[in-house]
Amino acid sequence: MTNELPPQKLAKPRQVRGFIALAWFVYFASYLTRQNYAAAIMPMLEELQISKSLLSLPGVGGFAAYGAGQLLCGLLLRKIPARRMILTGLPLSAGCNLLLCLASLHFRLPELPWMMLALWCVNGLAQAMLWPSLVQIMAQLLSAADYRRACVQVTAASAFGTAAVYLLVPASVTWLHSWRWAFAFCAAAALAAALLWGAALPKGAGEKAVDKTVLPEAARRVRPGRLLLGFGLPPILLAVVLHGALRDGASAWMPVLVSEGFPGFSAAKSVLTAAVLPLFAALSIHAAGWAQRKIQNELHAAVLFFGIGFAAAAVLPLLLRRSLPLSVALMALLVSAMHGVNLMLVCQLPARFARFGCVGAAAGLINAFTYVGSALSMFGIALLSERFGWRHTAAVWALLALLGGSICLFATKKAHNILQLHKK
Repeated sequence: MTNELPPQKLAKPRQVRGFIALAWFVYFASYLTRQNYAAAIMPMLEELQISKSLLSLPGVGGFAAYGAGQLLCGLLLRKIPARRMILTGLPLSAGCNLLLCLASLHFRLPELPWMMLALWCVNGLAQAMLWPSLVQIMAQLLSAADYRRACVQVTAASAFGTAAVYLLVPASVTWLHSWRWAFAFCAAAALAAALLWGAALPKGAGEKAVDKTVLPEAARRVRPGRLLLGFGLPPILLAVVLHGALRDGASAWMPVLVSEGFPGFSAAKSVLTAAVLPLFAALSIHAAGWAQRKIQNELHAAVLFFGIGFAAAAVLPLLLRRSLPLSVALMALLVSAMHGVNLMLVCQLPARFARFGCVGAAAGLINAFTYVGSALSMFGIALLSERFGWRHTAAVWALLALLGGSICLFATKKAHNILQLHKK
């Protein structure tokens, strides 16, 4: 193994812009091939005649596999080059998307949900190769200021990717008469992103695994697991779980909430209302970047956004079945606030570990806990809404946001060492 760093960081503004655009497209494509299942739940419910709880299982499996894979792939980056991880993950995810289309045509109950579960678990593992690798290469190539700017822009790609699938699914249902076309188009985008990544990534970037010999002597003596857990990270991970449950759970089930809460809406129209969520999220991500520059503390900024999410979720039960525009606006505010939390805890925090050579491991660990929450909420929201209705479900969302903000607030002193890492 040799030096993990490329010969030098990108210095020319044109090079920096070009790399950020490349990373943006890769992350955009990853969201297309990951969020399309959630966007297609409503038309799948109508066509396949499967219960909400059973149809949620592939989403649960995908989130769980993604979360576990994040931790594994983050650690593997100390052995496997980040560039190769991305070139493996994108085509594999594209293949899973195409196979799910075929499985839904050739299998029916009781086999179909289990076939879809298996495919979406593999898709989750493929997706897990992408984020830790992308963060590690961003930290390698970019200065601290450019990294913070790239985090905001690349994270915003997740919002645009989600918006695209929530537009693509109803368009496929309306004009091509099948939600399956959305999966095919998303697979094609992932393959295009893989080809572009292989051709346009700056030479030397992500081509070598981490070499401990180039790290400071103190960093070489510390194991990644002990390092990550020794800086007050465990309570933060619980807050990360809660934000993942709110962000992905509310996003996935919003079309069903609209359809069931406001009778008369078709499946395509219900999915289309959810397209506003990521547009609000994109604004929230940029607002979070501004807040982080002003506050200079990721945890305090996360408290702010958890508070916004709590306010939105607390008012939502009062407006369900009464005002569709206001209900959609509050859902959008809740989800976009969680995207702000995501920027603070999942994107910005891992860079604090750059001097220890484990940015990828930190990103993988933290993002893994995000998708623990996502997996739990995918199934939990289905059960809550089936048994108690959407008003009680929204009240639970408010409690989760309040708990997440409280944890971040009380964890600030405990996590002081993390926030000081960049100064050492």
